[in-house]
This record gives sequence, structure tokens and C-alpha cells, in this order.
Amino acid sequence: MRVPLSFLKLLSLTLIACCYSCNNTSPPVIEPINAELNSSLITGKDLAPGLFSTKNIMQYYQIDNTGGKTPEQLITFLQEFANEKYPVAGLARRDMVLIYFYRKRLFVNYDSHLYEYARDNETGAIDGHHDDLKALVAYYKHSERPNELERHTTVYNKGEEQKTVIDTLTINR
Repeated sequence: MRVPLSFLKLLSLTLIACCYSCNNTSPPVIEPINAELNSSLITGKDLAPGLFSTKNIMQYYQIDNTGGKTPEQLITFLQEFANEKYPVAGLARRDMVLIYFYRKRLFVNYDSHLYEYARDNETGAIDGHHDDLKALVAYYKHSERPNELERHTTVYNKGEEQKTVIDTLTINR
């Protein structure tokens, strides 16, 4: 049985692409699922009055290009992203900030009911997409330590926790 040459070429290109994606050293790509909603959740503008907390907020992102990265590498990258986007001083008046990172998928529209998830779910997680949750960076302020934030950075794989790093950050006022 002869295999057509074009099939062998296609198979070779597919294998090269797979090897490249597994060994890809470029950083993950993060983009907001809905930048306008993320902004509203922080500022409180354009939200239904009394239905959203100003002390406990959620933020939603899609993340791509995580293949070949160890959980430790992802945690480091996500902490750098969070440090830049959400400086500790800016979180001083919050009791809790949850930053969700969902795996970017071609035909999935996480945005379709995002407002309702942020409003109605106590944790703010997107229903029906538990397996797509790639990471969560959570900041908690404890009343007994008002000048500190505890940061939990967790990486998931198909809904299962792979690794969590907990650290304490000082709020410089």
C-alpha cells in the first residue's frame, strides 16, 4: 500500500507544529474577556446599584499559549501580570479580589452571561466552564492584619488544582 507524498508532507508539518507548540517559550497571552465589565467591576460604574460589592470584586481574563509551561512558570508569569495590572496599593480598600483566567477557546463565548455570573455567583466563577479555568489569583485582606494582603495563586488543569502558592504582601499607604 502506497502512501501519497502529499499526506506524508502534511503529517510532517503537523508533527513539527505539535513539537513547536509543546516547546514554545513565548509568554502566555492574556486578554480581558470583557474589558468594559472588568473596569465597571472595579469602579462600580454602570452596575446595578446594590447588587455588586465594592469590597469584593472579580476580574475575568482569557489566557492562551500556556502549553509547555510548568505550573511554577505560569504562577510566576501570573504574579507579574497581577503586580503590574493590580498594584497592591490600589487593592488596599478591597477585602477580596478574584482574578480568573480561563483557557482561550475558539468557539467559546465566556462573555455571554459574564455580568450575571459576577452579580449572582458568590465566587464569580463562570458556570459550565470549570474545566476551562486555567488559573486564579486571589487577594484577601484579613481584619486582624489590615496592612497586609494574602495572595493565593493557583494553576489548574482541566478543573483540577495543580499548584498553589500563598504569599503575603504589605500594603504601603
